[in-house]
Parts: sequence; structure tokens; C-alpha cells
Amino acid sequence: MVKYLQLVLCITPHDMKDSEILKAVIEKAEKNGYIKGVDNETTLRGIIFSHDFAKAFWGGTSKNSVPIWKYNLQKLVLEEDKLQYLKQFI
Repeated sequence: MVKYLQLVLCITPHDMKDSEILKAVIEKAEKNGYIKGVDNETTLRGIIFSHDFAKAFWGGTSKNSVPIWKYNLQKLVLEEDKLQYLKQFI
């Protein structure tokens, strides 16, 4: 988890609130089976837009025959503040 927070803080300036949101979001995904190593090539966008992350974070139930993770991932792409969108699901 510390690696994720270091990653975020290195990519763009975030206030503590954003760091706390990201920590909680990643912890939720990890509790649901998300496993991702962090290296120099990993980016915040690379994590939150990955299908593996989305499946673990939102789960596999369906909304109108579309898996909920796909539905929310599509909405996330359109959101201006990605972390605030994710925050509502933690």
C-alpha cells in the first residue's frame, strides 16, 4: 500500500484527502482479489483504468445486462475528477 501512495504522490501533486481516497480505493480492490505490482512503469491511470482493478473494485454483478465494473469504468473515463467518482464506492 505504501508503494501505491508513493506512486501517486510522485505522479502529480495531490492533497492528503486524495491520497486517503486512493488508499481506501486500492485497499477495497485488494480485499476483492486485485493484485498489482508497482514499478517505475506503473501509473495511477494504469491502475484505475485496468480491467482487473475494475472487476475487483466494483465486482461482477450486472446492470441492464452490462457487468457493473464495465458500466462504472465507462463512467469513470468521462468523469473530470476520477478520485471523487471512485470515492462514492468505498
